[in-house]
Amino acid sequence: MPDFNTNRGLKILMLATFPFFSYRGTPIAVKSRLDALSKLGHQVDVITYHVGSDFDLPGIKIHRTINIPFIKEVPIGPSLKKIFLDTLVCFKTVHFLVNRRYDLIYTHEEANYFGSIFSKVFKIRHLLDFHGSIPQIMINLGYGRLRPLIYVLEKAERWVINSSHGLIPNSPDLYAYVRKINDKIPTVIIEDSQNYDFSSIDQERLDSFKLSHPELDGKNIVLYTGTFELYQGLELLLASAELVLKKGQDIIFVLVGGRQDQVDALKESAEKRGIASRIHFISGNFPMDEIALYMSISNVLISARTVGNNPPLKIYDYLRAGKPIVATNVNAHTQILNDDIAVLVDPDPEFIAKGIVSVIENPEYAKTLGQRSREFFENNYSIEKKIEKTRQILDAVMREKI
Repeated sequence: MPDFNTNRGLKILMLATFPFFSYRGTPIAVKSRLDALSKLGHQVDVITYHVGSDFDLPGIKIHRTINIPFIKEVPIGPSLKKIFLDTLVCFKTVHFLVNRRYDLIYTHEEANYFGSIFSKVFKIRHLLDFHGSIPQIMINLGYGRLRPLIYVLEKAERWVINSSHGLIPNSPDLYAYVRKINDKIPTVIIEDSQNYDFSSIDQERLDSFKLSHPELDGKNIVLYTGTFELYQGLELLLASAELVLKKGQDIIFVLVGGRQDQVDALKESAEKRGIASRIHFISGNFPMDEIALYMSISNVLISARTVGNNPPLKIYDYLRAGKPIVATNVNAHTQILNDDIAVLVDPDPEFIAKGIVSVIENPEYAKTLGQRSREFFENNYSIEKKIEKTRQILDAVMREKI
């Protein structure tokens, strides 16, 4: 068997079936993957939707499907838009595989399904990046009632895993899931964290940011960042905020992210609870250097997720920010967090509220938690560790038989 050495530059075809690049979970994680591949000296052609923004990384080229003027955005979850755009990605992928030679096809999300077919047809190794089980994600998004569809997706997912040449799960739970299906395929956990250095925040810019947000001056800020999907538990967070805000007038909740319709619904809920003036909403997807400014002035970072097994990407950012974290004691969080580096509480308004107050009322405890969380991130999720793990999985995949 040839002794492949991935120190040489591989030619990789990556399929990204989502708006890329955009500031949300999987796209952020994929850009981090590409950063590692670039640093290892590989050449990557990325086929993706026409929706998204470009960026420059050595050796990385973005190839978009034909522009569809009436599709300006693609929401999270299944939709007719995604089916249509995925079809365009498939056509473009066939064109590339027919006309160019690649060492590897590398896929994400639903592209894992048709990536497996391309692997068989074109006799090319397939690396499957497993950001989450699609049947489980469908259930989390409220499609669990469609049992026949979930059953088909589960069967298809098992086939995809068994037919791949290597897997990258993003958490210990997903690792256990894929190893239970197939314990022989090369598998390396690479977490969905992004590469942002909080020490790079310029003090002048931070001072300017504070001046532009006078409503936050002198407040104890409880910050949530990320999507506003149902499984994020934001109604639960508002219920806990109602209890927290009875404790003091110097506390304010800041929720960053979400679509405008989601924000409007939560605003209405906050008004009914009588706390609208103390909940600061900022809608939209923002680059990490803007999110980092909010984290820098916050006292507590919160995640009230209620369901799901996939660790939220925000948790890695929270850790690296070096601020105290309060999170619900659910599997999505406890795969990463423990009681030494975060306040873990039951997903109940009263317990979440007590966790938040315990941090705000104990500054020394808050400082210690923040220090521990940053050290934990650097010891476990640094870019150097990510690059080494990427090298390991590529070495293993290229030794697999086609």
